[in-house]
Amino acid sequence: MSHPSVLVVDDEVQVCLIVHRMLANDQYQVQTCHSVAEAVATIDQKFFDLYVVDYKLPDGCGLDVAERIRSKGSEAPILLLSGYVASEVALRAKKLGIFEIVEKPFSREMIVNAVKKAIGPPQAALA
Repeated sequence: MSHPSVLVVDDEVQVCLIVHRMLANDQYQVQTCHSVAEAVATIDQKFFDLYVVDYKLPDGCGLDVAERIRSKGSEAPILLLSGYVASEVALRAKKLGIFEIVEKPFSREMIVNAVKKAIGPPQAALA
């Protein structure tokens, strides 16, 4: 059986590398993107089991990515990474079915726990 797939979208290359390493160590298949445009192109080609999307991106925001995911018919959980969450952001996130908002800075434990809560541990997929 295959491992759960995760798309990480963040304009900070270091954040993508760190989250990739955190999740790959736990046997998730991880792909990264650095902009809304790159994420949209990727989403148009493939569905993922989970999306981890930064709120603030150079060419838009993570909620634009979430809208595209939902418009493709995917009900997959979306984790939104944000350094701040204004009430209007939280309201729009709720309307888009964002699974959880993870505040930056985050720890390995915060990310891994949020992913496991959203889609379960990869070992469950193998059992």
